[in-house]
Amino acid sequence: MSIILRSVTCTSRVGINISENFFGYLTVNDTTGKRLLDAFLNQAKKWDLNILDCRGQSYDNGANMKGKLKGVQARLLEMNPKAIYVPCANHSLNLVIVDDALSSISAISFFGVLTRLYTLFSSSPPRWEILKSCVEISVKPQSDTRWESKINCVKPLRYYLKEILESLNRLEKHAFEKKDGATATEVRSLIEYIRTWPFLLSIIIWYDVLFQINKSSKLLQSSTTSLDILAGKIKATNTFLYEYCETGFTDAHIKAQEIAEELGIEKVFPTVRLRKKKKNVSIRVADETRQPEHQYKADFFLPLIDLSIASVKERFEQLGDIDSEDLEMELKQFVIVVQEDKNTNLKSAYDFLNYVYKEELQETYPNLVIALRIILTSP
Repeated sequence: MSIILRSVTCTSRVGINISENFFGYLTVNDTTGKRLLDAFLNQAKKWDLNILDCRGQSYDNGANMKGKLKGVQARLLEMNPKAIYVPCANHSLNLVIVDDALSSISAISFFGVLTRLYTLFSSSPPRWEILKSCVEISVKPQSDTRWESKINCVKPLRYYLKEILESLNRLEKHAFEKKDGATATEVRSLIEYIRTWPFLLSIIIWYDVLFQINKSSKLLQSSTTSLDILAGKIKATNTFLYEYCETGFTDAHIKAQEIAEELGIEKVFPTVRLRKKKKNVSIRVADETRQPEHQYKADFFLPLIDLSIASVKERFEQLGDIDSEDLEMELKQFVIVVQEDKNTNLKSAYDFLNYVYKEELQETYPNLVIALRIILTSP
């Protein structure tokens, strides 16, 4: 278990400084919530840290950490109700991606193809050299714990699909020369699958969604990121997903069409037929053919976006508002002061608190200062 402590130092006339310090690793054999907290408390005591001074806690999404009854955060809240729990934003966004990758059979199959592609080229140095001779960036392996692994897998296909297909053609030729029938068959199978309209469309859609989530994740890795910035980025991600649900399929269609025309990929969806069903009448109804494009949208696109929206909501539901009459009054007064100062450009909790201390207003707005410090202290 690793320990990182975050603090906010406030100095009159100077401003504020947020720091995150890595304190080390703790070896814990029993990973229950109780034992993990006990291990941390024992170490905190050695460091002469008073746990009652803690104003925020953040962990990954393991049940032993975030559990509402027996998790570390729940047990620490029993000891110190002021230690506000906020889930690790980056880990939560990564879990959104993991959820997305399992949203449908089509999504699972898509990343299965990417794994086959990486395995094929990485299994021997000569194959990897064939890939490098055609593509500027290499294909990447997948991981459910590395935040950027999914987008790194998709990016080469999004921007170097023509080159990847060329490398596959060269590898197929190489396999025939070596009389390696198994490899040649696998390569041909991948070429035929990749050169399909549904797969091309999936590349565009996946990259659009992963790019937005990855962008938010990177912005949240800054040490100056606070609850207000976190809430803003999550709101922006949600807004993107809702808008993409309405317009993304059409936009992806346009982008994919340009690539399809360049590569000579036919815009054809596989036809899916409904099973024959006997009716309670003597007339037999013929097979009904579903609209293939509508079926693709229903089976892949909508489940992906719907699950993304639901997953973001579920994993960030603990972000709430601070409610206080005194704080509300101070905020209204502070807004007036800031508006009168034409030289300010305050956009975040960091900017606000920094302004308060530089202008020596901390005694005028004590509740606001406390609230902002808590917001900035929470990881």
